[in-house]
Amino acid sequence: MLLWWLLACTPEPLEACEDACPGGTRRVQIDQVSVERSDVFSWSVGQSCEVWCEPELPCLPPNLPVVDAETYACRPQEGFSDIPLPSEVDTSFGLLWTGGGTTSPPVEGTIESSGLLAVSFATLTALDADGNGNPELYGANPTGTVGHRLEAVGMDLQLVSSVVVSIDPVSGAAPAKLNSDAYADWVIWSELAQSVDVIFSQDASLTTPGGVLASGTGVEEVVSVDVDGDGWRDVMIDGELVLFNEAAAASFTAVEVDGVSGGWGGPSAWGDVDGDGRLDLARGHGLGAVYVQGEGRTFTATQGFLGSGPVGGVSLADLDGDGLDDWVALQTGNDCVDVPCLEVHYSLGDGRFEVGEPEVWPTELPLALRGGCDLDGDGLDDVAALVDDQVVMWAGGEMVQTPLGGSYTRLDLVDLDQDGRCEAVALATTDIQTSYVVVTP
Repeated sequence: MLLWWLLACTPEPLEACEDACPGGTRRVQIDQVSVERSDVFSWSVGQSCEVWCEPELPCLPPNLPVVDAETYACRPQEGFSDIPLPSEVDTSFGLLWTGGGTTSPPVEGTIESSGLLAVSFATLTALDADGNGNPELYGANPTGTVGHRLEAVGMDLQLVSSVVVSIDPVSGAAPAKLNSDAYADWVIWSELAQSVDVIFSQDASLTTPGGVLASGTGVEEVVSVDVDGDGWRDVMIDGELVLFNEAAAASFTAVEVDGVSGGWGGPSAWGDVDGDGRLDLARGHGLGAVYVQGEGRTFTATQGFLGSGPVGGVSLADLDGDGLDDWVALQTGNDCVDVPCLEVHYSLGDGRFEVGEPEVWPTELPLALRGGCDLDGDGLDDVAALVDDQVVMWAGGEMVQTPLGGSYTRLDLVDLDQDGRCEAVALATTDIQTSYVVVTP
């Protein structure tokens, strides 16, 4: 809306015209009378001379410019007195996004606790073995011969008990919940023997062999989670081979997700990209793909995402809070030239994904990328990675980088204090002890 201010005075000779502007404005030279701005007005002293004045401070709606006692002012309309004047507004907020990355450096997270335990455990897993609704903490030593139960006192870890799960050294062990009793079972594997075995717990201190689950395949890592949503935990080998738990028959049905026997190598992650309660697989091998689980424990590959550069990790996490897990990867290539980027592909719920803007990663590619739980308490999933001596998190749309002051080899995300918010736990394991650091955004 064009505002013109015209104040009349008694005509006087031209040489007596005053060219001063009201207080709060400044005189401007107008070569052509063509005013299109609502904050410029004419101060007329008679018909024979005209002075054009410009406010020193702009007047923005819903405020109105007024001239009171020959003084220009910008005042709120009636009913808008709580809206600050332009002079009262700090416009230095925020930083611009350029090329998908932010110009602001990562903020530093908080080290909640750190410590040293005189037992060796290579991973930290939360598992509700006794079914009381409160997950317990478990870990196994690097040789897969001893399993430990731990507890968190605040953010500090303490050892509760230990149990022998294998007489001979193997490649690793993972806690599992494979039957209806109140004790944690264990899955052990051997890369040398190329076998995966299950160990059922008889009570809190005794285990008994349950038989060979799989053989003839190399194994790097095993986890136990309910893949098909039937209420029974299954066994996943290297993110590729799923041993579906037939609880009633105390047996397992093996399904190769890609239909081909043999390990892929490279990072992988499980999550629910279509919200049907069945887990789907994201892989970081080759061009990458998401394998969506359908009826009857079948998997269908959808589009690939990765470029030609190396991949530092993949994760499935609901970053936008729509109930569908999104595909997240750390890599170089694609739009990330010569520098690592965090790439997010938002799930559309039908096996397709919408590509988001990549976020420049502040350091080298990490050892692994973890995700799928809320780190900062905003109700949205976050992701975190371990890069030698630091934890880097992407939480609430903000990069959080925390130096650890030492070299660590493993990162797990667990809810130590059971407040609904996960903590990042970095581990450094030797044959006889484990150093840990607990980090939050």
